[in-house]
Amino acid sequence: LHSVGLPTASGLPYNPDSMTAASKILPLGTWVRVTNLVNGRQVIVRIDDRGPFVRQRIIDLSYAAARQLKMIARGTALVEVRSIPQPLLPHTAAFALAPPPLAHNPLGHPPRMYLQIGAYAQRSRALALELHFMRLGIRPLRLFPVQRAGRILYILQVGPIAHVRELDRLSGRLTSMG
Repeated sequence: LHSVGLPTASGLPYNPDSMTAASKILPLGTWVRVTNLVNGRQVIVRIDDRGPFVRQRIIDLSYAAARQLKMIARGTALVEVRSIPQPLLPHTAAFALAPPPLAHNPLGHPPRMYLQIGAYAQRSRALALELHFMRLGIRPLRLFPVQRAGRILYILQVGPIAHVRELDRLSGRLTSMG
């Protein structure tokens, strides 16, 4: 984490009160919607730095973003990160979305997670990879089309996965496969 006012990887000064985040893989300037999978709260933040440099973590949030997600007490949370088009927001405004109803997680059951293997422009490539992973015993798989920027992409995911430990194990296995 940066000290207040020191430049981030994007060159902007670090401000814990801004709605920003750090990512090792997303391009600087990318806008993402981060959802706390335990309580359903969401925030929109801009990637302005590199990190986290802690194993098994996918994003570092500014204090303001973490506060909006109600994750300050624990320090970490199970989250979903999705890139979005640049929102029409002032750069200095904190932007938090009202939490959706928690009907998707009745009785406090663990959230159902999916691990994305890839997004493919060619359906035949996606189907071939789905078959490849099935033969390797990686299941359950789901393959579905989405429309992005006027074209169809085929999303291949493993899941649902009920526990973070299983997700971590599977992620490690897929990473070791290349």
